[in-house]
Amino acid sequence: MRRRDKHAPNTLDNYLMLHDKHLREREHFIVENGIIVSRISKPKRLRIVGVVRCLGNTFLKVDKTVAVFQNDWVETIRYSYHGGQSFPEDRAIFRFDNAHGVHEQHLFDPVTGEELGLPRQLTRQEWPHLSECLDLLEAWCFAYGTCRESKSSAK
Repeated sequence: MRRRDKHAPNTLDNYLMLHDKHLREREHFIVENGIIVSRISKPKRLRIVGVVRCLGNTFLKVDKTVAVFQNDWVETIRYSYHGGQSFPEDRAIFRFDNAHGVHEQHLFDPVTGEELGLPRQLTRQEWPHLSECLDLLEAWCFAYGTCRESKSSAK
């Protein structure tokens, strides 16, 4: 059975509704949403840029460009999701991007900041959405980061 392409073009209204919905669904984890959505007229694009600050001094830097086609259909053409921890100093945890025309996942040692091996090329179904990156960051925070400390101190 063939699966629906999760990256197929979408309507602009539905895209923006889903963007807001996914952020609202993660309000328990998000401390500050610093994402700004800007419309660019020529060529018709959306720019989605900013930092989402989360529990456990974690953050997700977002930089996306979305093409707007006829009848307001949209499709992401460039993206970078950079998850990290900001205390005691900025340390990368992961990065997903297509900066060089290839969709890649980069993993980092959060103690040293060193990249763990070479980037892994992603299949189309593995390209992440914002919601999936926030979920990954939250899972990391509770498994390895300071979120587990705040969870145990709340008991």
